Amino acid sequence: SVNGVSSIAYNNTCVSFASSALVNQNPGYLYTFTACDLQALGTGIGTFTINITGPLGFLYQKSAALTSGLVSVTPQ
Repeated sequence: SVNGVSSIAYNNTCVSFASSALVNQNPGYLYTFTACDLQALGTGIGTFTINITGPLGFLYQKSAALTSGLVSVTPQ
């Protein structure tokens, strides 16, 4: 991430934030990261998703369940 977070949003048990990023020290990339707290639903710890887009149609996406740790979504 460069220049801090440009946006943040809370939606029930999830939080998302986005900003610009460097990939291999090259600018021009954007990312969005989302984490969801599923403990209250009794369906696991949580999930995360990351999307990175960039020049020349670059796209990276990854979503997975969290298998250890803690997610706590608290709007400020």
